[in-house]
Amino acid sequence: MKYRFGTGHNPQAVRRSARLGVLGALAALALGACSGAPPVFSAVTGQTEVIVLPELTATQNLRDSVARIDFAIASRAEEMADMATQCGSCRLILKQTGEAAQIRLAQSGGVWEPWGDFQSSESASSVVELRPEVGGAPYQVGPLAAYMWASAAAQLNEVATVEGLSAAQRQGLSSILAGRLGSAKLLANHYGVDLDAQVAALPEGATQSFAVDTPVSQPPQSGGELAEEHSYYAAEAPDA
Repeated sequence: MKYRFGTGHNPQAVRRSARLGVLGALAALALGACSGAPPVFSAVTGQTEVIVLPELTATQNLRDSVARIDFAIASRAEEMADMATQCGSCRLILKQTGEAAQIRLAQSGGVWEPWGDFQSSESASSVVELRPEVGGAPYQVGPLAAYMWASAAAQLNEVATVEGLSAAQRQGLSSILAGRLGSAKLLANHYGVDLDAQVAALPEGATQSFAVDTPVSQPPQSGGELAEEHSYYAAEAPDA
């Protein structure tokens, strides 16, 4: 079992988070090691049986969904910063947005990957039950800020109502989500985005933490027009 922290994961962020006490408070929500990846042979059917995922509690699911959203934010902000080659201030705010998400990702404990590196192998799905991929964040700045704001608001409500969290865990998750709200506001302010309008325009289910079939997340394309139903995810990179 492992936890994913993203390509830009900085060990200093983990140490900084530990000093804040967030990792310690949330450690109890992380699962212990899963059984290994080898197949289970059934003497009854004579066939290999798929190893099923451990069932998460509501609090474990919440912690993982918080991590998944910040993983998606960090990944997308990093991509967008790389594309903002003609605008120094745009590149800077997007890099800061991604770095802040990386810190929150470390604070939450990272994305749960029960089978470790094995789940990326071609045969994994025939041996183990796989977790859905992390959902993609929007490519446009306005929708990205709205995605950050709306997801944090929804998850703060879950933190306030879910049963089974200790006071320290509730405070830790609330602190992470408050940070996401602040980061969304900074991004929106830099670009002059009407955050309320952008949140209202988010597609239904846009802030879920698991990948879905539609709308499809795909990178910006040069030339031609993008399909309207994909415009939320695949839009132009930050302008110069």
